[in-house]
Amino acid sequence: MTKKEKLEIVRWLLERNDHQRASVASRAAIVVSADALLISGATFLLDSTTSTNYLVVLQLMLIAFVCITIILLIFSLMYATAGVIHWKIIREDVARDVHQRFFCPHATVTTFKGFEEYESTFKKTSDEQLIKFALRRLWAMQNLFRSRYKTLQKAVLFLLLSVVPFLASIITSLLTRFY
Repeated sequence: MTKKEKLEIVRWLLERNDHQRASVASRAAIVVSADALLISGATFLLDSTTSTNYLVVLQLMLIAFVCITIILLIFSLMYATAGVIHWKIIREDVARDVHQRFFCPHATVTTFKGFEEYESTFKKTSDEQLIKFALRRLWAMQNLFRSRYKTLQKAVLFLLLSVVPFLASIITSLLTRFY
């Protein structure tokens, strides 16, 4: 495999990262939407406890189940948001190596004073260096993707866990209709 072919594969892998990021963002949006639906349902159930005279035990059970549901949904929202908006910006090796800055957009803009300096530095960089720097960036991006995906999995877990007390609150609410 030639150097140009290697560089082309690395370029393709870097572009693939955009699709992975969009996939995580779409899944997080679905989780956030489901969280919003369950929160509105839990709020409705909580509001129904104050509008009627239930048995005190059933009213307390309903309030407890709704509160547990809302707490779990808040955790789900926090993890879903953290999966998309990652607070840690990866800038390893950028400070050490000017050539690495070709693959970090923020560093590219802040490092070079103008296009001429950027072009000059780029022309001095060998294909081997470009492949090495691109692979470093790809490695960092893949680690970030894995971290985001694990965070999203936690969001889904909290969403699924919140369904149990939500169903219990619905059952409790239905029981109050008979007593």
